[in-house]
Amino acid sequence: MRILVLGATGAAGGSLFDMALVSPLICEVRTLSRRRIESDSAHHVGVEHADLLDYRPVADAFAGIDAAFYCIGRSVSQVGDEGAYRQLAFEGAEIAARQLAVASPAAAFHYLSGQGASLQSRQMWARVKAEAERRLIELHGAVCWRPGAIDARRTEGWPFFYPMTIRTMRWIFPSRRYYVRGEDLGRAMIEVAATNARARILENPEIRAIADQVRARERSPRPG
Repeated sequence: MRILVLGATGAAGGSLFDMALVSPLICEVRTLSRRRIESDSAHHVGVEHADLLDYRPVADAFAGIDAAFYCIGRSVSQVGDEGAYRQLAFEGAEIAARQLAVASPAAAFHYLSGQGASLQSRQMWARVKAEAERRLIELHGAVCWRPGAIDARRTEGWPFFYPMTIRTMRWIFPSRRYYVRGEDLGRAMIEVAATNARARILENPEIRAIADQVRARERSPRPG
């Protein structure tokens, strides 16, 4: 597969990027980011682009791929107001999905949502994410990911307290509902993309179950 990762410097996108570089299912991983992403891998093609609301200047990055992953976002505590948060979590994702539909009509669009996304939630971020899910599924058959706390090597874009929170979660809440290692999220994303899935919402327990299956396969001795 050839995939495109938007937001490859954050916890989810960075974990996916790292796993894609070593996955036998991936022949090319493209990244679209505001700054250069260093990599020694021949499978990586990096594109720099600052405007998250207009991808027309880098339309070629969306061409000839099998799946695109929109992992761009920031913690709601780091965004000034609902309008700014909606621009990143909703409008930016929709613009990226439209660009993908033009450049690679057969490709799947994957959207990083979050555990607790709900139209009925009292939390603004959860309502915005749920609205984005609904629209992206209706218009683009998107696959939406709702991980819990992501224990990842890359944490750009997260609030300062996030690393400490994750260290606590490792010991107190290592449950399948609330916690996932970044590498396992990446494994699950690649595995689901390989099935050409559409119009799905994956919660944290299912994400971990898929990752378990992939890791078991990785440990199995190869025939011959």
